Amino acid sequence: MTDNEVVIKTDGLSLWYGKNQALKNVSLCICQRKVTAIIGPSGCGKSTFLKVLNRMVDLVPNVKTNGKVVYHGKNIFDDDINLVNLRTRVGMVFQKPNPFPKSIYENVAFGPRIHRKPKKDELNEIVERSLRQASLWDEVKDRLNDPGLSLSGGQQQRLCIARTLANDPEVILMDEPTSALDPSATLRIEDLVRELREKYHIVIVTHNMQQAGRVSDDTCFFLNGELVEADKTKTIFTNPRDSRTEDYISGRFG
Repeated sequence: MTDNEVVIKTDGLSLWYGKNQALKNVSLCICQRKVTAIIGPSGCGKSTFLKVLNRMVDLVPNVKTNGKVVYHGKNIFDDDINLVNLRTRVGMVFQKPNPFPKSIYENVAFGPRIHRKPKKDELNEIVERSLRQASLWDEVKDRLNDPGLSLSGGQQQRLCIARTLANDPEVILMDEPTSALDPSATLRIEDLVRELREKYHIVIVTHNMQQAGRVSDDTCFFLNGELVEADKTKTIFTNPRDSRTEDYISGRFG
C-alpha cells in the first residue's frame, strides 16, 4: 500500500463518552476506490468510528478524543478545520432513511443550493445526475415535486444517498444503511454500493456478515473498542489471523 492509495488514516485514535472509552488506540488506513466494511458485535465501536471520520461525533455531549485522523495530509481535529467542508467531502448515510420534509427535488438540491449556489439549469443537472447515480431517477423523474417521505423505505434510502452524492463527496460513510430495509431493497442498495465504488471511497458498517462478503474489498473487525484485525475481505473470512475474528465470523459469539 502506498501513501497515494490512502484516503483516510487513523493513528492511535481513542475516544471517550464521558468516562466510558468507546475506541482504543485504533490505527487504520482506508484506501481509495474501495469498499471497506466495519464488522463486529453491537457496542464494539463500529458506528462511533464511522462518525469520527467526519466529526459527526462532535454533536454528542461529553466526547473526548485522542490521536489523529488524517485526511489529505491534515489532522481533522486541527483547530482550523472547516467542519462544513469536511462533512461535505466525507458524507454520511445513516441507518434509518432520513429524508427532509421537502420534495424529492428539494432533498437533493438542498446541499448544492447552500454550498455552491448554482444556477437553475445547473441545479437541475445536479439533481438528475445524483438521482441517476443513486439508481432512483427512472422511478421518480415524473414526481420530483412529491414529498420525499412519500417514497418507500428503500427509495428513501436511495434518496438520502442521492442527497449525499449531490454534495460531490469524495468519501461516503454508510452506517448500516440496509438494516431497516426488506431483502429486495437491501439488494438494490448493495448493487448501488458496488457501482459507486468506481468513483467514491466507501466505508460501510454492517452486522450482516454475508453483506460484508458481497460488497466489500477490505474488512475490519472491531471488538470492545479495539481494531482486532483488518485485511482483504476474502482473507478475513477464510483465513483470519486472530482467533477472536474467527470466533465472531463463525458465530461463536456476537
